[in-house]
Amino acid sequence: MKNKNKKSKQEPKIDTCDALRDSVESKLRSFLSSSSYSPMSQSQLMKELELPKEEETLAKKIITEFLLSGTIEAKKKKLSLIKPKIEQKQPLHSGTLRMHPRGFGFVVPDATSLLKEDVFIPKNLVGSAVDGDIVEIAVYPSKKKDKGPEGKVLTVLKRSRSHLAGIVLQIVDEGTILGFIPLFGIQRLAHIIPSAEIPVRVGDRVILKVLEWGNQSKPPVCEISSLLGHISNPSIDIPAALEEFCIRGPFPDEVINEAKNLGMEVSDEDKKGRLDLTKIETFTIDPETAKDFDDALSLLRDENGFTLYVHIADVAHYVKQSSALDKEALLRGNSTYFPGKCVPMLPEELSNHLCSLKPDVIRLCITVIVYFDNQGTVTNHQIKRSYIHSKRRFTYEEAKAVLDGKLESPHSKTLHNMKDLCLLLKKKRYDRGSIDFALPEVVLELDKEGMPTGFKIVEYDISHQLVEEFMLKANEVVAKSLADQGKPVVFRIHEEPAPESLEDFGTLARALGFPLSDSHDIKQLQKLFEEAKESEFAGQLSVAFIRSMKLAY
Repeated sequence: MKNKNKKSKQEPKIDTCDALRDSVESKLRSFLSSSSYSPMSQSQLMKELELPKEEETLAKKIITEFLLSGTIEAKKKKLSLIKPKIEQKQPLHSGTLRMHPRGFGFVVPDATSLLKEDVFIPKNLVGSAVDGDIVEIAVYPSKKKDKGPEGKVLTVLKRSRSHLAGIVLQIVDEGTILGFIPLFGIQRLAHIIPSAEIPVRVGDRVILKVLEWGNQSKPPVCEISSLLGHISNPSIDIPAALEEFCIRGPFPDEVINEAKNLGMEVSDEDKKGRLDLTKIETFTIDPETAKDFDDALSLLRDENGFTLYVHIADVAHYVKQSSALDKEALLRGNSTYFPGKCVPMLPEELSNHLCSLKPDVIRLCITVIVYFDNQGTVTNHQIKRSYIHSKRRFTYEEAKAVLDGKLESPHSKTLHNMKDLCLLLKKKRYDRGSIDFALPEVVLELDKEGMPTGFKIVEYDISHQLVEEFMLKANEVVAKSLADQGKPVVFRIHEEPAPESLEDFGTLARALGFPLSDSHDIKQLQKLFEEAKESEFAGQLSVAFIRSMKLAY
């Protein structure tokens, strides 16, 4: 959706979101900060670095950004790093800045920091930093006993982006355009330099290249890179998000070729050393709009209990360490989902074919096998490399219809057995103090052009619950297995809500007619949410309680 108007002299196109930028920036920082470095001109610096032409072009752009952000200075045209002046008593730390829409922020300390908590940065001490920047800060003791540390941004060590998505808010005159940039919030409007090649009007969504980052008292200065369209057209929201957050688009040829060379079918060589599970009844349960299927389920039941098989597509078999596929997946980090669109982490040859557990084809998996007695207690487990043959692709709606007796299926007995095991597992979690919010999901409906046509409510029914319960159990088993082997495991910790937050929730619950004498009593909270399920206030109470909880880490 880039504007195709060309300037008379067009600069080489550089993908600043690419790993190339990180590499060049790292070389610059290392060279400028080395003990042997003496201030020199930009041209002399380029000679010393001996960079390829493409990297040299990018290096010059980064040097300009360093000058604008105050990272380096040029005295008599000789470049040197700026060392922040600060009282030695105040320790220096680095981390990632996360901004609040109201202008203040928090710095999340990096892994090497001795800080154990986030540092509050007041609005007037943010400087030119924006959300996602890696910054160096000075930390001061909090003036209030019940508050955490406060700090001041000294230097932007690394910019999180060079382009921003914005909206033309006001055209003051021929030489001045004001733009609203979501990243900055409404209190910091950007000055946009008009472009004869890309005329704009109020309400246009544009991609802006930042020339000067400014600060809380000085607006950023930008130029227009491309025009996406008008805010009255909702189909441009996704392209705007892709540009603003540097979400990678088409895969490089090297990655595509590597994926294609893997073929489209599982070979006999691939099966060697794996457990053959093609004979057991296996199927997937996913949303109706799902394009790839990365997990499947099997369940056997006898007089001794249940045997659950959770099959996860074995992506690592195909994505070898340090391969082009691996490096590209690392840059992407995850698949990104929008209404009606997915930007995958892996090429379609893998995500929609070799690593998609579609029916009627053999696929490689890692299978977690969990053995339960008739009360739903785990008695044993195994983790195996396997290959499977899925028999059916169920949507959640279809699985629920089978369980309700509204749809005939040869898999009906297994689905009912899955429901029985699910209810046993849910009861065990409930007895441990789990609260079931069961919030419905709103799914947008789009036409072929990506325009919203409506929405539907997807209830969190038993078909969703059984999949979630089985995935939770598989995760528990894998975590326990790794921990038992003494291997490092990352656990997600969810702290107790703050007492004052629970008190506020209790006040709301009582105001809505739900008796709650002690908002800290888990049994009372469980009873409240059970009673609220059929109430018009169920959603309001669930959201209020979730908001009272602390973020998991």
